[in-house]
Amino acid sequence: MADRWVKQHKNLKGQQLTDAVVKANLPYDPSIISLIQFPTVLDKLSQELDWTTSLGNAFLTQRGDVMDAVQRMRRKAEKMGNLKSSEQVKVVSSPTVIEIKPADPQVIYVPAYSPQVVYAQPPSPPGPTTGAVVATGLISFGLGVAVGAASQNSCCWYGGSVGWSNHTVVVANNSFNRTWATRGSMPTPISSST
Repeated sequence: MADRWVKQHKNLKGQQLTDAVVKANLPYDPSIISLIQFPTVLDKLSQELDWTTSLGNAFLTQRGDVMDAVQRMRRKAEKMGNLKSSEQVKVVSSPTVIEIKPADPQVIYVPAYSPQVVYAQPPSPPGPTTGAVVATGLISFGLGVAVGAASQNSCCWYGGSVGWSNHTVVVANNSFNRTWATRGSMPTPISSST
């Protein structure tokens, strides 16, 4: 629904989108409102509803496992030399977690990449295709979205942060900690704590 709303308001960009959603009092969760400024992300989530639903359900029921899996994949990409700081992002690696933060905390770039290339071990010696991909870069970025002071908190926007070590997610300055029950095929919130 949020993706459709954004597509109907193509004249609005960045913070204007978020402000319009809030002003219209649309019934979107803060986690969705935080994505309003990133139409390419909303479009991907909308286009791949089965994947989005599966990922969301996995996160709701196994948050720690999902967050640990993200860390394993980041570590794999880093070991292959495919996860590095750039003009758009700063990669901060410690023995326990890898964080990807905006290089400029007031501008967020959405990355685009092929998981089959970023996480795959290149053939040895590199073939012509692998060489061409490495030469042009494995990860590309669209235009940056200026988010201003809202992104100053750690790595997120809209008053959010991610605690990789303790598996916490904060959206709109509230801890994301929900319990869901399945009624038919749609998950329905049965409790929420802030």
